[in-house]
Amino acid sequence: MLYTYRVYIIDLKTAVLNRSKFKARNPNYKEGKPCIYVGSTGIGVDERFKQHKDGYKSNRYSKKYGKRLRYNDMKALRPRKPRVSIEKKEAEVAIELQSKGWGVWWG
Repeated sequence: MLYTYRVYIIDLKTAVLNRSKFKARNPNYKEGKPCIYVGSTGIGVDERFKQHKDGYKSNRYSKKYGKRLRYNDMKALRPRKPRVSIEKKEAEVAIELQSKGWGVWWG
């Protein structure tokens, strides 16, 4: 059986900008732009978001500052792919949004 994965995006509270590591990773953040967490998963994105909020295999920013999934921004990311290619896609999405001035954490 070939397992498939997808990229997801979590909207973060802007209070995450007060965290020094997050701020350092986003030196070109433009005020007013979204702050997000980009991840990939082999399970449903709703279930994965719940896991983040429950602290299961969660990133500290997504657990503490996660508000909701950004479904509209994930529409173009719906294709499911093998894990190796989706992890590359996760980084590409994160870097692209960061280049637009978004506050982004991934990996």
